Amino acid sequence: MRRIGGFNFDVEVSNISTGGCQVEMLEESEVGDTVIARFPQLEPLGSRICWTDGRKVGIEFFNRIHPAVLDLVVSRLSSH
Repeated sequence: MRRIGGFNFDVEVSNISTGGCQVEMLEESEVGDTVIARFPQLEPLGSRICWTDGRKVGIEFFNRIHPAVLDLVVSRLSSH
């Protein structure tokens, strides 16, 4: 994960789908913040924060992930 103009940092990912995911940020964020989501061996995904609950946030990808690619991402995340 990376904020626009910021540094890369690892986050815990859950509830991933073709359109987004839930992550736990290092600090509280605001709805509408733009972030870059990075998954193993995929191009960075432009995203925005669509909801917040403290440091837990919902990330909406600007471009949906193809379902077959999502399966690959989930399998790679499970092996880490």
